[in-house]
Amino acid sequence: MPGRETETLQETLLALLRSQEREKQLRDEYSAILAGMSAMAGANSKRQVFNSLLAVLRKYIGFEHALVLTREDETSHLEELVTTCTNFESCSWEVNQTFIRAINGESIALFDPLQVAEFRYLPKDQLGLCRSVLMTGVKVSSGDALLLFLHSQHGQFGASCKRVLARFRPLLERAIIDIDYRERLQTLVTVRTQELLHNQQRFKDFANTVGDWFWEIDTEYRFTYISAPDLSNHVIDKKSLLDLFDDDNDFQTKLRNKLLSNEDFEDLEWQLPGNEGGAWISFSG
Repeated sequence: MPGRETETLQETLLALLRSQEREKQLRDEYSAILAGMSAMAGANSKRQVFNSLLAVLRKYIGFEHALVLTREDETSHLEELVTTCTNFESCSWEVNQTFIRAINGESIALFDPLQVAEFRYLPKDQLGLCRSVLMTGVKVSSGDALLLFLHSQHGQFGASCKRVLARFRPLLERAIIDIDYRERLQTLVTVRTQELLHNQQRFKDFANTVGDWFWEIDTEYRFTYISAPDLSNHVIDKKSLLDLFDDDNDFQTKLRNKLLSNEDFEDLEWQLPGNEGGAWISFSG
């Protein structure tokens, strides 16, 4: 076979092998993405979602630690949402140009994080874990999110790692959005649970109270709850309990002193104005 034909055949075979390797890589990555999606679908917590994402990416990126940072608006610092390292729990990061680029979707590999404003002033226990950094950002419903991969050795992340992030972006976007949603949902559940417990205690207290009109106030004596907008046909048009008695300084002073004592009181009597019937009303608290 002439030399030229042999060379052409070898080039063709080499191209075929590269194509087959690429097809195998794509199949493997596609299978990894499906496995990751399946694991996330069965996750019960933001930690499980995060671990499912990392289990996939560890096959392609050699990181030691990872964390997700989020913020609600462009003026806020980034706050830790989930991390694999206790050193970064509850941490807060100032946002400068590098983070802004990543938040806008760019994949960035840092070979010397000390030269970057966001890392320059980190505490030593954190900085020692950030000799190499790989990052990219995702827009979530509550604001911005940033995914960081860290390594304690220099030069661990390069162009190939950035390409991995690009290929797996649908998976990491799904994971971070899911983590953010679960965090906000848990916060909402906690708030609603506290409100429910407060209301249960409120009605328990009211059940133990004999009366026709119930009220709650804050530390400034402002109403936080009233059971009806009027008291024996006297319209409650003030925001503060004490302001109801601006025309009766003696009673207002007595009531203020009772409240300041922070002790239970009862049978503190006040008479409605004559034009409202002049009935006597007894206060307890």
